[in-house]
Amino acid sequence: MTDQPYRATGGRMAAGVVLALALGVATPVLTVAELLTLTPVMQLSGVFMVFLFAYAGRLPAWLYMTVQLAASARLMGSTYMWMTMAVGTFPAILCMRGLMLKKPFFEQVRTGILFYLLGLVGAIMIATGTFGGNLIGQLSDSMIAQFRAMPDAFFAPFVETVNQRLEESGLSGLAPLMAPMTVATYRSQFIAVAELLGQTYQQALPGALITGAAVSGVVGALWSNWQMARRGFATDYSYIEPTRWFLPRSVTAELMLIWVVGYFISESKYASGEAVYMAAYMLASAAFIIQGMCAVDRFFYRRGASDSRRRHILYATAIFGPLLRLLNPFLFIVGAGSALFGSQGALRRSAPMDDDDDNE
Repeated sequence: MTDQPYRATGGRMAAGVVLALALGVATPVLTVAELLTLTPVMQLSGVFMVFLFAYAGRLPAWLYMTVQLAASARLMGSTYMWMTMAVGTFPAILCMRGLMLKKPFFEQVRTGILFYLLGLVGAIMIATGTFGGNLIGQLSDSMIAQFRAMPDAFFAPFVETVNQRLEESGLSGLAPLMAPMTVATYRSQFIAVAELLGQTYQQALPGALITGAAVSGVVGALWSNWQMARRGFATDYSYIEPTRWFLPRSVTAELMLIWVVGYFISESKYASGEAVYMAAYMLASAAFIIQGMCAVDRFFYRRGASDSRRRHILYATAIFGPLLRLLNPFLFIVGAGSALFGSQGALRRSAPMDDDDDNE
């Protein structure tokens, strides 16, 4: 690794331009998909921008920003574009500065998390100023009102399909729940599902947004500095491999405390107790899952796996973890065990007392 300034080759610049155009158009769609699944909502507009800067230089990064904001305004409206600027673009610009200055890696992680959290606050302020309070509730009520206003003819094909399936199964009329469906019944059930989804969003979305902002800071710093390190444009302290990542003892203790406090708040039947618990649970889960991925990387490193193989394993766990129901719980258990009982674990007497700076 070296301290020389970063320069992208012509071929990499061209590839970066193509990626910028493709990712710029896809980002609003991917963000909506994140919101619908209620997984930690990463600030993709910021993460992609910093990655493209590290991968191919300034031009693809600024081109991506322009295309992504234009696509956001075209598909979702100007308010969504301003929210995207607050939550992704501005934090990305600040993170790019730390990348150019080759700041210590974990300093980049901490400041990245802070920038994305501040950006999230800015986006919420924009949304509140535009839509007023109780944004999630207003969106849910608007959707339900649209369902109520729809004519019966809209639901008739769906009702006919349901009744046809009941007839084919031989279950029609055998029980009250299997009685022939009517438009009124179908409409009421659809609205009930929408109301339930609205309640679920009110409980889970705050945690998904906060956790996503924190994960964005981690992923953005790792992905961009790894790209710089691959081509020798990083220093020994501006990029630290996941094999050398350990949750500091103080952070592990704080996460466990937040989780326990969140649980007791939810059990107290406090009005926002479930939302508090969901936020605490998502934040702790994300931290321990990342720790679990690093523990898996150390496992293969100690057994002599090549850098390429370990990188592909890391990519596979990051991509398929949310899709495979058993993988994320496995990583969570491994990560929690590593954070508590591993070589640098919080409950190990041999762990250093102050490991906040290098996490080793």
